[in-house]
Amino acid sequence: MRKIALALFSSLILLIFFAIFKNQAYAEKRFSTDYSLTYNVAKNAKTNATIKITFTNKTSLYYISTYKIQLAFNDVSNIKVSDSQGKINPRIIKNNRGNELSVTFNENIVGKDKKQELNISFTTNEVARIDGNIFEIIVPGIDSKELDNLTATVIVPKDLGSPSYVKPNTYTKTGDGMFTFDKSDLGRSGINMAFGKEQIYKFNLFYHIDNTNIFSVKKSIALPPPTSYQDVYIENINPKPQNVYIDDDGNWMAEFGLPPSKKENIEVTGYASVVANPKGSIVSNELLKKYLKNERYWESESPKIKDLALKLKTPSEIYDYVVNNLTYDYDRVTKDQSRAGAESVLTDPTSAVCLEFTDLFIALSRSAGIPARELNGYGYTRDENYRPLSKVSDVLHSWPQYYDLGKQSWVMVDPTWGNTTGGIDYYHTFDFNHLTLAIHGVKSNYPVPAGGYKLSAKDETLKDVIVTPVKVITLKKSNATKISFKFPSKINSGISSKGEIIVENTGNYASDPQSILLETENLSPKRSQFRIGRIPPFGKNTIPIVVSSSNFLTKGEDNIKITSQSQTFIQNVEVILFFFNIYFIIGGTLVVIAIIIISIIAYKSRSIYLPQQ
Repeated sequence: MRKIALALFSSLILLIFFAIFKNQAYAEKRFSTDYSLTYNVAKNAKTNATIKITFTNKTSLYYISTYKIQLAFNDVSNIKVSDSQGKINPRIIKNNRGNELSVTFNENIVGKDKKQELNISFTTNEVARIDGNIFEIIVPGIDSKELDNLTATVIVPKDLGSPSYVKPNTYTKTGDGMFTFDKSDLGRSGINMAFGKEQIYKFNLFYHIDNTNIFSVKKSIALPPPTSYQDVYIENINPKPQNVYIDDDGNWMAEFGLPPSKKENIEVTGYASVVANPKGSIVSNELLKKYLKNERYWESESPKIKDLALKLKTPSEIYDYVVNNLTYDYDRVTKDQSRAGAESVLTDPTSAVCLEFTDLFIALSRSAGIPARELNGYGYTRDENYRPLSKVSDVLHSWPQYYDLGKQSWVMVDPTWGNTTGGIDYYHTFDFNHLTLAIHGVKSNYPVPAGGYKLSAKDETLKDVIVTPVKVITLKKSNATKISFKFPSKINSGISSKGEIIVENTGNYASDPQSILLETENLSPKRSQFRIGRIPPFGKNTIPIVVSSSNFLTKGEDNIKITSQSQTFIQNVEVILFFFNIYFIIGGTLVVIAIIIISIIAYKSRSIYLPQQ
């Protein structure tokens, strides 16, 4: 009987390992395919990978003579290929997707239930990486539906300890540092593992602002804010702002005064500590209502959005829908193409970048009654095809978060990377690679994050967002506050006098909430308490106060005592009779003079002789 050679083809695209037969229909009938993958990761993050492929004949008519596989690693060395008969010298072709291996088997194996084995091993630096405090592993995603059997084992150094997260979270731990996944665990998903408690980023941010008016104005820039996933430490702001305040979304807004026709280049340096699991964050019902509103790009009241939200209902269902129904458009990353918004991308789901993935998630969530908002910032990535960003010059990224009422916490998700990584989970567990630079909730496009403050075409070429993973925060952490008191040294009896308490954060991260107590001996009120929220670094909070002496005839001295959790301030105040007040004396004198002048004029007017006609 004549035997027929069948050439098979397997392609690995990006970091996603797809087993795709060139003649799929025939291959499925004629061969079963088993894959066994092992990734042995060393302490220095170098990985030795082995791929064992077993083809089993289902008929006695066909055999496999050649095989192709695309390795989507640019950094591949020490490639070894063999079959059951021995070594094979593959033909290796570099292309824009990595390295293609073309294999010709040493022997053509014929016969039903006969097996043909192919063994491939190589070394790469692209599976694991060490950045700052985090040891991260990313294993290619596998389209396992084309395979009869699949096992993937990741072996990590034992002294790494327990992982911070493993995606997917269904696996078998087959020994110390050995994690095994099968076909049912993976589906199409790859494997993402991280070791370490927190990632620390050092940032240098540059902002360009100007005033084209003929009068002075105030302008604000958005500093990296603390979130349920990150703490922020501001090392320096140059030039120093007039104030740093917190807006409704929790953004730290640095305020600058600009004279007419003035330009200012501002540099902000600091650190951010990022974790993978959120802390609690209680949000008022009043503010949560704002995160349900219809906004530009978040058309939650659109009939299309509303109809779809009725079907999806939960954050998980919304996330899955966005991941599975939008197509990431890599061409748009380098083009200056306008933001489409949720309703538009629902109409044309084939051209989306991270903004549209985010907008659709937020619009659907809000329409379903789930508070949601957008985070704009920095996505730390070494492969912008696998984990893409929206802006090339400043590597900006956008992702959504929703408010979990049960956990009382904002929860981040990233449907964009969930899509582009072939199904790695960015819903149940997040990562250490997202640094928030601005929060958009009350408004869909304000404030502008760092990297978006460009004044000219020349500025567009500048790199305004520089973020580097580091092991430690080198500055001494401090959230100390300084209290000062502005009040007249003399006040008038019976008249209210105004002053202010100024609480300034002289540290480098947000001050703790505190109470300020004001006490007097004889003045009114005798005791007042003020609640101060968190104050950002370089920020201050001004509390207006009013005190008075109720008796017009009171004269003497009093002490105003101000007490906080860390400081006590006492100011002596002299209470004078109101009619001894210099303004009272001057005013009274002027009144008397005016009366005298008017009287003289009136007297002379009566003395004027008027001749009779």
